[in-house]
Formats: sequence, structure tokens, C-alpha cells
Amino acid sequence: MEEEKVAGNRFIRRMCKDDDCGGMAIVLFSDDQIKDIQKHCCSEPNPSVLSVDFTFELGDFYLLVTAYSHTTMYVRGTSRHPILMGPIAITKTKSTKSCDILFDKMLDAAPDLRYGLKATGSDSEASIRKSLREHFKFAWELVCVLHIKRDIEYKMQHQGSPLPQNTRKLVLDSIFGTNGLVMTSSSEEFNSLLSRLYENWDKICPEFLKYFKQHQESKIREHATVKSYRRVISNVDKPFTTNSIEGLNSVIKRWQKFQKKDLDCFISDMKMLVKKQKEDVERACKDFPGPYVLVKASTNDVPVVEEANIPDESETVQSCQIHLRDVTSLESVLTDCQITNLINKANSLIGSHLRKGFDDNTWLVKSFTSAEPHVITKAKKGFICKCVAYTTRNICSHVLAVASVENEIPKQLKLLSDGNLSKLDKKKAGKKKTTKRQPKPPARLSPDRMENEPSIKIAESDRPTSLGLKKDVAHKTDADPFELVPIHGLIRSCYGCSGDYADRQSDIIVRHMEYRPKYSQQLNVWYEGSKNSFAYYHLDENCTTLIHPKFDIESTVLPSSTRQDLSNEQMAVLIKAGFVQG
Repeated sequence: MEEEKVAGNRFIRRMCKDDDCGGMAIVLFSDDQIKDIQKHCCSEPNPSVLSVDFTFELGDFYLLVTAYSHTTMYVRGTSRHPILMGPIAITKTKSTKSCDILFDKMLDAAPDLRYGLKATGSDSEASIRKSLREHFKFAWELVCVLHIKRDIEYKMQHQGSPLPQNTRKLVLDSIFGTNGLVMTSSSEEFNSLLSRLYENWDKICPEFLKYFKQHQESKIREHATVKSYRRVISNVDKPFTTNSIEGLNSVIKRWQKFQKKDLDCFISDMKMLVKKQKEDVERACKDFPGPYVLVKASTNDVPVVEEANIPDESETVQSCQIHLRDVTSLESVLTDCQITNLINKANSLIGSHLRKGFDDNTWLVKSFTSAEPHVITKAKKGFICKCVAYTTRNICSHVLAVASVENEIPKQLKLLSDGNLSKLDKKKAGKKKTTKRQPKPPARLSPDRMENEPSIKIAESDRPTSLGLKKDVAHKTDADPFELVPIHGLIRSCYGCSGDYADRQSDIIVRHMEYRPKYSQQLNVWYEGSKNSFAYYHLDENCTTLIHPKFDIESTVLPSSTRQDLSNEQMAVLIKAGFVQG
């Protein structure tokens, strides 16, 4: 394989030449896309499925697309989560190698996806399914029920003895109808219905029965029923389909105006589409007009967006009001009336009309004459606005409000004395005041922010234990499954006994979702974390019951992906420890 280096480009992750990919493979994604997949496809309960599909008619190539649902937002006016584009790969073939190149780069950027990804979804494409199983062994595999139906329809019409139309309809309804196999929600219901169908099919279509047993039964049983989909999302009432990612493929084609383009133009267009996708999400976070809105209702099956995830400037507002003494240097260029109006307008903006922008150098200020906010950009010597007032006089209420919140009014107004604001009105009135601005009191810090503040380091041996807090919050995740998974390099110590794994007896450990406590160096206390994440326990019931007293060892889940990789020795250890029945 000949690989080209893409220096300094965080969107083009790999460009290579490989005969297995038809001579070319280009992988594209941003850091934000990977972080979103970690957030929405690895969380519990009800995570997003990472869907994968090939599309074409975009140029002289195939596009391997991944997609996920943004579980903390709705499409405006609906109860549907928006479908966003994940990492993509441009290839010449639909081979397994093409899929491997994309998934390899995803795991390079986020190794925890190998074990943390909850579910993958695809059509019947064998190359995609094979690559997904190899790269994400612990993810539950879903297959589109519509593609399975299409394959079965084709087989019934083109097998040795094509089935009559009435027979085809009867068989399809028994599999995909409202009371068909794919709608079953338990193993018992599936087996009971399948037994009756086999007796009937043996009489009317024995050749099809042989094909179904060999090629479709296990696929539908494990990956295409309501039961299998509920293993991922508990409140669904239909089996999995790839309608969402196929809708995204249509979005990509519309973005291209249904025109085939060369590679340079296509890559540039995809980068712009990802940028727009990010901006639409950020506009919803700032509560600005856009295609998405935040999920704010708290129900059993709707995710809740914590207020901590949305920037809140309320603490800053109390100490950011502007006074006449703060802007005395304006008296040399503005009238008293102009200064008063400027201060009043700026003060009215500070608060709910002022939000941090989409990066560290921008602020968004609400406009009362347009649906679009004013974007204030931080330059080297001060803040810049594109409004009419700033264009005319190089000073406006929007800039003044932002400068106050950022505690940079003196720096902003220093541009006047430096002669850099050449367009300011030269209207002077009144005697210049010399009142000095009083220093602002230091802002109160939350424990999260205190962790990042310089403080006296406390020896680890002098820290209080977090065991009590772990027990206090453990009830929040008691209902989550305890799973047996292989240990990997990121795991250091047991969440229960805090012992390390250096002398472990087995490569299998217990994984469970927990609200991990966080430590404040400034306060020397542990406090409850706001987000849940995986924790790991020794293969010892005592370690787990130390945190979860009601833990039932017989309820431990051994995923099929873990079971198939177990050696006889590992299985013997699990049986001896009581986690698996002999």
C-alpha cells in the first residue's frame, strides 16, 4: 500500500492507494464528528445506532457513509432526532478492505469505540457487516429488514421453481406483516410462530423453506426483529431499517445539486456540509433559530439535556453592568447623549441576549431587527462587529457589551487614544472625568472550575475516600446491565475494591455504567459527576456488591461477541467464579 501524508489537515484523515480498494481510498471526518459518535452512540440508555451504507452517483467513485442520531435534539416541529453525517470514505470499490480503512481510522482517533459502541446498523451488504463485526465486536449488529425482504422477494421469483404470486404474498406477510416474524418481541414468540410457518411452508414451498433455513433464519432472529432492536432502544415498536441513512444520502446528493463532481470539489463540499451540520447543532444549543431544538422534556424514553451543557452567563451578568465611569475616554469623541444611549443599549444586551459563540473568539448578540444574531469577533487589538453603527463609528453597543463581559473595556477603548478608530465621531462635550474604575470582585467558582485553578497540592494519601459517594449514587444505574467483557489497556483498577489488575487471574472483567465521583483539589472533596460512564470490576462478586449490594450474579450478561472469543480456560474461570452456569 502506498500512502500519502496529509499534513496539517484535520478533515482529510487518510489518502492512500490500494489495489483492494480499486486503487484509491480517502477518509474524511472532523474531531467533532468523532466526539459526537462517542457521546451519542456509546451512551446508555437508548443510544444512537451507528448506521453504515454505500452510496453512488456522486462522481467516479463510491461513498461509504456513516450516520448517527443526535439524541439530545429534535428536528424542529417534530419528535424525531436529527440524523447527522459521521466519518465517510471515498473508494472505488465496495470491498471489505474499503470498510476496514474507514473503521481503522475511526478507532485510531477514538480507541474506546471498539468496546464502547453500542450498536451498528447496515443493509445486507456482506462487506460492511463483516468489517463492522471485526472492528466493533461488542456492538449489537442490526440489519435492515427492508433489504432482507427485498432479497427474499428476489429469491422467490428467481429460484429454480418461481413461487406463484399468491404464495409469495402469503409468505412475505407471514415474515414481514404486522403479525409476522420480524414483529415478535420475545424468543418464545419467535420460535412458536416459526414452528407453525415451517409446517405450512413444507407443504406449499419446500424449496424456499430450505433456502430460508440456510440463509435467512439466523439473520432475522438475531438482527432484524423488534426484540433485537429493543436490545438497543427500549421503546421501539418496529424492526430496524436504514431509512435514516438513506435519507442522509439524499441530503448529500441535494447538497451536490445532483451533479457529479471531481474529487477536489467533492471533498470541499463535504467539508462545508460538516461545517453547516455543526453550526445547526450549535445554534440549537444557543437557542437561536435553526432546524433543530434541544430536548427539554424529561420522560422515561426521552433524553434530558442538562443545563450545565448550555453556556450560562448569569453569574457574570451581575458584575458586568457598564457605568459612566467605565467609558470616560469616549467623551473625547461622542456627546453625552450618545454615550448615555450607548451604555443603556449595551446594558440591556448583557444577560439573555448575549451568548458565547461557536468558538473561543466569537460572541453572539441578539438582533432586534433581524432573525440572525450579530456575530462579534475578537481580533488582536479588540472586538469587531459588522453592524451599521460599528461600520460608521467603529464603536457600538454590541461590542461594548461583549467587552464588559470579557472585562476588556479599557483595552477596547484604548484603541481611541492609539488613534486606531479613525472613523469615530469627533464630537466632544463636557469636561473629562477622571474617576477610576473600581476593580471587579473575583467570580465565584464551581467545583468543576476549581479543579483547573492553581491550588496547594494535596497528597493522594491525605485525600478522603470516594467509596461512600460511589454507594450513594449507585442506585441511579442499578437497572443497567452488568456485562462480562475482556480487559483492555485503558483499564487500570477495580471500581469496587480499587485494586489494580496487575495480578489478575482472568482476562475477563465486569463492566457497568456508573456516575463516577470527581475530585476537587481546591476543596479537597469528592462530588458527584454529572455524566455516567463505564466502570469495571474484578471478576469477583464481592467487588461488585461493595458498590451495588443488590447485585445478582446470575443476572450478569455474557454478550455473544464475548462468548465466541472465549477459550476453554476462560470459560472455566467464569464458571468457577459463578458468573456462568456450568
